[in-house]
Amino acid sequence: MYALTPLLAYEVGVHLGDGNLTFRKDWNLYRITYAGHSKDDFELYGKIMPKIIEKLYQVKPRIYFPKNERTILLVVNSKKVCKFKMELGLPSGNKNQIKKFPKQLKEKYPTNLLRGIADADFTFYLRKKRNTFIPKIIGSFSNSYFIKEISEMLSILGIGHTTRIQERNKYTEYRIIVEGKTRVNEWLEIISFNNPKHLKKVKRWKEFR
Repeated sequence: MYALTPLLAYEVGVHLGDGNLTFRKDWNLYRITYAGHSKDDFELYGKIMPKIIEKLYQVKPRIYFPKNERTILLVVNSKKVCKFKMELGLPSGNKNQIKKFPKQLKEKYPTNLLRGIADADFTFYLRKKRNTFIPKIIGSFSNSYFIKEISEMLSILGIGHTTRIQERNKYTEYRIIVEGKTRVNEWLEIISFNNPKHLKKVKRWKEFR
């Protein structure tokens, strides 16, 4: 239906991070929603992703800013796109149903898939230590299979990382961490980012080195 390309792998990665698919046949509802911070993620969801979605799917998404929320919503209403994504293995509803990433995209375009996930759902931290900054890239998920899949891809790509489980009251958080100059540089050389909010922090870190 749609070609499996590096750009598609990136878009699917963003979907895995910040996207949600809703399918209700009885309502004739076929919707994909990407959600981010209205200010921090405006460049990604207000400018970058709409162009990518139009190029991939020939569908023009709508952008919403819910009242009294610091949220930007990018919405795609398309039966064709929803069916395609479900065939790839992206479920309707809670993403905790996901146990594996789309196999062909994971194997053919792992860097693009990871870049999309990271642009949507990772954070680039700078921890000050004495007169320098220690960089750290962190992804946090409620789905343990996400960490398993991401860790497997990073290992194949040769990027050092650690995983961690944190209990927060009744909520379990699964984390993947790429920390330190060497490992972060590996990430930037092999995967990199496309989200301006991450790239600004990377630039700041390089200026202080």
